[in-house]
Amino acid sequence: MDLGSMNRARIEVKGSREAMAVQQTGRLSACTISYRAPELFTVQSHCVIDERTDIWSLGCVLYCMMFGEGPYDLIFQKGDSVALAVQNQLRVPPSSRYSAALERLLSSMMAVSPQERPHVSHILDQLEGLQSAPEWPGHHTDLSPCTALYPQGLVCVGGCTRTRPTGSC
Repeated sequence: MDLGSMNRARIEVKGSREAMAVQQTGRLSACTISYRAPELFTVQSHCVIDERTDIWSLGCVLYCMMFGEGPYDLIFQKGDSVALAVQNQLRVPPSSRYSAALERLLSSMMAVSPQERPHVSHILDQLEGLQSAPEWPGHHTDLSPCTALYPQGLVCVGGCTRTRPTGSC
């Protein structure tokens, strides 16, 4: 996990000089470019950068967990412009592995406009409402402490993986 770009959750930008400083901080820090939110590539002169910027990055991590690579990893590897790619709404690949609700949650986390992204409390509410993935003996039906993201197992809050059909956290 890359915490090199860690900063305050809310930054009020009051002018072009501050906007350039915030933008430059993102470029110079250890922030992984393919996980950087669109608003950090071109910071507006008068705006508030808030925790929904982190929701974008969390969406990139969720995408990677679901599909095996980050949504912009291939673009970065090819040398194409991630800054340009993130300005368009991400199309989540259709998958029969995951519920429509999880795919909608991912899409909402990856909204180009930070004002359209959910706050973390909404994400937690949505996760609590999700049903576990395909049933097998001994599976969890609730999301505490595990959430079903992988067809081969459950990703647990404690960091371990509970594999099908038994296994323990």
